[in-house]
Amino acid sequence: EQIQLMLDEQVNPMLASHGGNVMLEGIKDSTAYVRFGGGCQGCSMIDTT
Repeated sequence: EQIQLMLDEQVNPMLASHGGNVMLEGIKDSTAYVRFGGGCQGCSMIDTT
């Protein structure tokens, strides 16, 4: 819940300004798995983000 809230309030607004978004796919142990979409697909900065 906290991770989703952070993505919704802090990360996605920035990514949306570039036509992108990130979705929480799941959490296993202490690792969050996310999927980038929209303008983020194919972006050279995706690994940095």
